[in-house]
Amino acid sequence: MELLAVAKRAIPFLLGLVVGIIPTFIFSPLADVSPVVVENGLRSGKTYCNTGRSKFKAYRNSAETPLAIESKPRAAYTDSARRSGTEGVVKLKVEFLRDGTVGNVKPLSELPHGLTTQAIEAASKIRFRPAVVDGVAVDSTKMIEYDFSLN
Repeated sequence: MELLAVAKRAIPFLLGLVVGIIPTFIFSPLADVSPVVVENGLRSGKTYCNTGRSKFKAYRNSAETPLAIESKPRAAYTDSARRSGTEGVVKLKVEFLRDGTVGNVKPLSELPHGLTTQAIEAASKIRFRPAVVDGVAVDSTKMIEYDFSLN
């Protein structure tokens, strides 16, 4: 009885090995089987590279250099925020374009008294080297945080 219970548990496991894992080891030298969706049609090891174009499948093991932020200007504290004692974090979704400029900046979390506006203005002045995939610069998107603290 106990042997039958063990066999019932082992059969699905063994079938999973035969169907899922073993073919991967056999065929992986022939073709890369780890697809990653990107939005620029270029090969990438990252999860995404956002250019606003249609999505294509890409595969790992391609030459890639990630986005490198060279300087991130500080956001100015507004007088009204300082008087009211407002503190917190502004999270921004920033689009870094392949030509080295900052594209759209969208607030994901906001603070009152003009602090969100100050964070957006500072983010638009970020200096960076664009991500490179297979020798071609690509657009990418990254979340940037600005911490506002009175201390």
